[in-house]
Amino acid sequence: ADLKDNSPGGCHFIGVEITESSSPISNTYFDSLFKSTSNLSTPSNVAFLFGNEGGGLSIKQRVVCEHLVHIPQFSTGGMA
Repeated sequence: ADLKDNSPGGCHFIGVEITESSSPISNTYFDSLFKSTSNLSTPSNVAFLFGNEGGGLSIKQRVVCEHLVHIPQFSTGGMA
């Protein structure tokens, strides 16, 4: 995955995508996500990847993500 190989300082990626396996971002404790990860030392080593509105994250983007989170949707209506 080129994105991961070319990231500065061993950046860790979190994907923002609504999937069956993603966690609500409001219930995610990011410090605890990386306790077992070898070299995460500061929050600046984390990048969030957002997909586009229509197709979301690509397969290549999902592969580099160590975790997937989503932003809960509270609307009951359709999109305008």
